[in-house]
Amino acid sequence: MLLLPISIIAIAAGLLVFLLLNRPAPADPGDGAKKAGAELARAKAVYEELETRLFAIIEKGINKKYTREIRDGEVTIGMPSELLLMAWGHPSEIKEEGDETEETWIYPAGRSTVESGGGTEVRISGKKVQGWKDN
Repeated sequence: MLLLPISIIAIAAGLLVFLLLNRPAPADPGDGAKKAGAELARAKAVYEELETRLFAIIEKGINKKYTREIRDGEVTIGMPSELLLMAWGHPSEIKEEGDETEETWIYPAGRSTVESGGGTEVRISGKKVQGWKDN
């Protein structure tokens, strides 16, 4: 008669110990930040690999001089307008001048390497940069 309650208590204690030893570890509050950091590091590595491959393709197809300028966001006189797009992106406005080969591309403030507050107008003629003016 005494054996049955002792057996039930022993089985319950064994089950309790088993459950305690096999429970999942409590979530570390920093786990989310660690996962986000790891994901950011992976995305950065993918971006850097793509950027490296892109500039390798650019160097094969164009003058290496322009590769550095595009990477640094610089524009020079004589630079093809396609490379201006790569360096600074699309202008906020394009004004066509006299004939179809003359244009003025207008970039908002902060787009050029010179911080002027008013933006930059880039003169394009024959699909090449002829000059620019910071406003």
